[in-house]
Amino acid sequence: MLEMKTALITASIFVCVGVIFKGFLSAAGRDLWAYSKKKISGYLERELEVDSGFKAKVYAIQNCTWIPEENIENKENQKWKYYPHPKNGKKCFRLIGEGKFAKKEYFMVTPNANKI
Repeated sequence: MLEMKTALITASIFVCVGVIFKGFLSAAGRDLWAYSKKKISGYLERELEVDSGFKAKVYAIQNCTWIPEENIENKENQKWKYYPHPKNGKKCFRLIGEGKFAKKEYFMVTPNANKI
């Protein structure tokens, strides 16, 4: 009878520990997945949002301007280049407006611009 109680108590302890660890490991796994996904997607993105006060440091400021998203194809055809972000080389853009009226503007460089 004593062996039965000991086995029952031991089994109950294992079940409780298993339930606790299952919940903990499951939550930790979700958090790790969300963190990894955020980091990986950050490396794969080719664009980087900058604030409205972003200043040119690679090219002279007179050779750089903000181009609305709807005019990008025209500027690309004219051989304009995207301004590379100084830290990681991604395309710089900013959002103008709020909510559903927000529009992207890309920081671009004239075709004849030389690096500083």
